[in-house]
Amino acid sequence: MRYHVDKQLDELLMAKVITEDNGSAFASPIVMVKKRDRNWRFCVDMRKLYAISVPLYHELPVLKNIIDVVNRNKARVMTTLDLCSAYHQLPLTEECSHKTTFVTPHRGCYRYLRFPKNIRKVPSL
Repeated sequence: MRYHVDKQLDELLMAKVITEDNGSAFASPIVMVKKRDRNWRFCVDMRKLYAISVPLYHELPVLKNIIDVVNRNKARVMTTLDLCSAYHQLPLTEECSHKTTFVTPHRGCYRYLRFPKNIRKVPSL
């Protein structure tokens, strides 16, 4: 198990998604979850942080409205963006980053520099 944690931490560090941290009052534990393909998924249990956070609700745009805006602006070029992974795309501010600190059993504390894959609320403290 330790090998899988180390491997995923090293990947996140190299991608500059996380950085080392010296602890935070918001530190969350990690959880390793076995996937269907028998690999391990690295997760951070942020339920306590979610409990004190404000939910984010954004309505999805209606396709008809999008097409109307495109027509109104006489768009000539349209493109799509296919992200290899939809996770870790949004940078965190320094003020919020410390709230995403997590603790590993053998390598210490780290914090996210980008939104973790499962954040659904904004820390409001």
